[in-house]
Amino acid sequence: MFADYVNAVVPLGQYGSGLFAGAVITALVLLNLTGKHIGFMTQTLLVGLLALGFLSIASAGVFLAWQGIEAPAPDFSPVAENTGMAGFSAAMIFVFLAFGGWSDAATLSAEVRDGRRGIFIAMLGALSVLMAIYLALNWAFVQGLGFAGLAASNAPAVELLNRAFGAPGVMLILLMVGIAAIATINSTLLVGVRTTYAAARDVPPLRSFGDWDDRDGVPRKALLAEGAVALLLVLFGSFTQSGFNTMVEYLTPVYWLFLSLSSVALIILRRRFPEVPRPVKVPLYPLLPLLFFGLCLYMLYSSVTVVGVGAFFGIGVLLVGAVLLAGLSRLKADPHPSPLPEGEGADRGVLGDTST
Repeated sequence: MFADYVNAVVPLGQYGSGLFAGAVITALVLLNLTGKHIGFMTQTLLVGLLALGFLSIASAGVFLAWQGIEAPAPDFSPVAENTGMAGFSAAMIFVFLAFGGWSDAATLSAEVRDGRRGIFIAMLGALSVLMAIYLALNWAFVQGLGFAGLAASNAPAVELLNRAFGAPGVMLILLMVGIAAIATINSTLLVGVRTTYAAARDVPPLRSFGDWDDRDGVPRKALLAEGAVALLLVLFGSFTQSGFNTMVEYLTPVYWLFLSLSSVALIILRRRFPEVPRPVKVPLYPLLPLLFFGLCLYMLYSSVTVVGVGAFFGIGVLLVGAVLLAGLSRLKADPHPSPLPEGEGADRGVLGDTST
């Protein structure tokens, strides 16, 4: 997405967006290899800048309203392919995508010093702030562009800030998109590699990816593996000539399938391991997890039937992975894997922690 926005201002050529995106990913992988403290400090700075940038976008809507500049009149004429449940399903895919990182904090639970209180603040506090920002941004888009202009725009933030502040506004949003993209990639590297690290420990032939560098506090091999897969996906998106949409199509069914499995795992693991301490209680259990499971199944169905061919590519990768995992799991070199290392972050894998 960052590369596509750059390409709109400075033409990068037919495959320039892919090369630019690949360079950004490579740089962030190298940054995180230097140690977890660098990665976390970078993320804190990026999120702070991002919040300020979001406020600047919302201020564009306030500025236009203050100046008395009205948005184009809304056009409510029906468009066949965007109405009914199909249109609603397509819209919800992108709405939920904006909140897609809410569950990632759980993968860091073993490294949160404040325990239960820290997780509550991170998840509930962040969701509340994100909801406020999301509503403010959408109000600004509608205020500045109108419903018709918003629906027709491929880069609404660029058009909004251009309308409000001219050329400086365009440069501001380019900077904002860059910060948002880099923050998202960096956060995915921070939380994703810890899940990869923990999962690899359960499969003997992949256990080397479960090595942890105690000096720098990072799972190096898992980080390199995740970076390599990300570069392959950028290559795939480059060939489709629609990188961002392709990535959304690829991601969505995978994301909702795993959230579906997580909601069911909550119930199964509680029954299977009743003795495990669970400091965070689930309200209205088991009704709330079952309602969430139903939502996940609906979004999984929507992602497969609405978003396009990329969804089937994502499903295909999952199927190939399932076959490989089944084969590798038969190679049980050690039926009793060694425990996680002791000390700070001893339960870094956090797969057990997230089951609560």
